[in-house]
Amino acid sequence: MKKTDQQGFSGPAVLLGILALVIIGASGFIVLTKDSAKDTQASLSSESESTLASSIDSDISGIKPISEIQTLASTDGLTITSIELEVEDGVLVYSVKFSDGSKKYFNASNGEVYVHSGSHNESDDSSDDSLPAQINVVLSANDARTKALSIYPAKSIEKIKLQSSGGVVVYSVRFKDGSRIDVDANSGNVVRQEDDSEEKQGDSSSDSSSDNNSPDDNSVNSQDDDSDDSQDNSTSPSTAPSSADIGVDAARSVALGTHSGTIKEVETETEDGYKVYSFRYTDSWRVDVRASDGVVVRSDN
Repeated sequence: MKKTDQQGFSGPAVLLGILALVIIGASGFIVLTKDSAKDTQASLSSESESTLASSIDSDISGIKPISEIQTLASTDGLTITSIELEVEDGVLVYSVKFSDGSKKYFNASNGEVYVHSGSHNESDDSSDDSLPAQINVVLSANDARTKALSIYPAKSIEKIKLQSSGGVVVYSVRFKDGSRIDVDANSGNVVRQEDDSEEKQGDSSSDSSSDNNSPDDNSVNSQDDDSDDSQDNSTSPSTAPSSADIGVDAARSVALGTHSGTIKEVETETEDGYKVYSFRYTDSWRVDVRASDGVVVRSDN
């Protein structure tokens, strides 16, 4: 009789095979899980950066500081006159303007050079002074944003511009309705405030009112204006000019204590050698507060 050999796997061999399959499967699962986690993290990071880059109204503390952008934009033979932070095509961008009118653009999130599309209207303020060779300011663009929105919380910011005005470095926060808040980049004081929306409403009301005025009314108004100008020219401060400054916030409190109402803008002026904060109200009233000591030098309409 012919004997047939039968071969098979022993019990231990089968167990080892099963164990190997389990290990291989677990390793593959771990790799897939890690890759999935990386993709999810990258997606969240991308969404976060996209959210950051799409609006100036929300927190922008994570963007590159202006001092770093100044270093990146530095060009031999040219000085920087202003640095603007604005949204272009859904990306938060720094626009650096030079003394010859040329500009460079940088992604505010990562500092990379940004290819400017030229798709939006650009404002050109030729009155800007050159910024310091090395920008060392106390406040960040996000600080200025927070300050401006505390004054106009219902408005939406179009851009934030770092510029030098009269030797003072300021963040000029421009709103989409044309309003403006200028914040001293070191002290945090508001040095200029304009509510363009209320000014337009006031102009409309004024135009409507003036249409109903008779020639006699206009004559009386002209006499009143002449009288006001005469009073302004004859006003003499009681103390000598001083370099001290109470700041625009304290001056605003003085103005509101003198005349209650809604302030639509504030300008810094010089009268008889004194620095004066001039507050203009929506009801056409005006209060001028001397910066050195907080004395009201004018309160009329």
